[in-house]
Amino acid sequence: MISVCANQLQGNRYGVVVGKHIGIAVVRNRVKRRLRAVLVEMHPHLRQGFDIVVIARRLAAAQPYRALKRIICGLCVRAQLIETC
Repeated sequence: MISVCANQLQGNRYGVVVGKHIGIAVVRNRVKRRLRAVLVEMHPHLRQGFDIVVIARRLAAAQPYRALKRIICGLCVRAQLIETC
């Protein structure tokens, strides 16, 4: 899930939320690292001036990096932050 809100800055700010329902700390940290890596990779292609919060769901723990990237890219397209992946 992704939440987007415009800000008054020239750049984007990112947040990653991974609740305890995802799993133990090792699993939560792995999911956070993967989601942050996806956001870092996509940052140059995203429209600027937004606060973007990615909220991990239970199935995120089982997804490989490429699947997470595809999912986040699709969410960014739906939020009109990027034209195409």
